[in-house]
Amino acid sequence: MTLTIERRGTFAPTHPTTRLCLELLVEAARAGRLKGAWLDVGSGSGVLAVACGRLGAERVVTCDIDYRAAMATVTNVRANWQEKRILTFCGSTEALRGSFDGIVANLPIAVLAAIRSSFARLLAPEGVLILSGCREPEGQWLVASFAPMGFALREVVTRHETAIEPPPCGSFTWAGLSLERRN
Repeated sequence: MTLTIERRGTFAPTHPTTRLCLELLVEAARAGRLKGAWLDVGSGSGVLAVACGRLGAERVVTCDIDYRAAMATVTNVRANWQEKRILTFCGSTEALRGSFDGIVANLPIAVLAAIRSSFARLLAPEGVLILSGCREPEGQWLVASFAPMGFALREVVTRHETAIEPPPCGSFTWAGLSLERRN
């Protein structure tokens, strides 16, 4: 599958965490879990929302607090002929109601931790939650922090990256997480 994505000042769609989310979305589609309504939180360029639509989600809502990111998403949704499936929203998850069969979010660990109650509120029972934006050790903490809310780990994918000096968390390995809401 080839996507047409214009960055327009958003997070690079080629970043390892984006690729990890894409890998987990493809796995969800193979398992027949990428159907119904999906939510892309922190949509940036919209690459993950477009992938959801192209992989079979019937409806996708994108949400980003940055107006420029929302406009980049609109551009990329049009470039990939997904206007009938994808609705772009500029704002936070607090303004959203209803439930989604799946949620994907590629955001920094601090943001993921801060909005995890929104994920619990918006994800349907048995729904899929795909997260990235964290290093491997942080991912372990994130999984543990979701457990009391009824989430169970389905899959972890990692991607190693080299750098000149170690990052503050000591790991060069990015993590992508697929969780399922069990209640």
